[in-house]
Amino acid sequence: MPTLSAIELLTMQHDEIDALVVEVSAATTPQARTSILCELADRLSLHLAVEQELLYPAADPLIAPEVRAELFAEHLEIKRVLADLIWLGQEDRRFARKLVTLQTLLQWHEAWQETELFERLVQGLPAPRLADLGADVHDWLDRTAHAFAA
Repeated sequence: MPTLSAIELLTMQHDEIDALVVEVSAATTPQARTSILCELADRLSLHLAVEQELLYPAADPLIAPEVRAELFAEHLEIKRVLADLIWLGQEDRRFARKLVTLQTLLQWHEAWQETELFERLVQGLPAPRLADLGADVHDWLDRTAHAFAA
């Protein structure tokens, strides 16, 4: 089976994260919601780290410094809202609003990446560099998965 490219892998993670947000919203028991929220926090944190450590440095020559600063600001806001969700009681009236806020932030962030940034990477990076990025993302995720399993 061929290895997924970095872009395919990150897009797949976007879909998985979006599905977890929907699952948190639909959870019918506090235990289920807590479990799904923990999985969402782990996956989203890992995804944002991969973007910051590998994707954005690779894209650096293809995006303006202001755009990169905006991407990091979006990451910070996503992390803040995620932290709020973790600390708010699930019965808190603000929980549902915060979840919608997270979903909206993710949709905007993912949409720009998938329609703009990923296209710039495909067009602007030489094929060997794009392949190296894919290998780096896979290696990073494999090492991190082993650390979580230990």
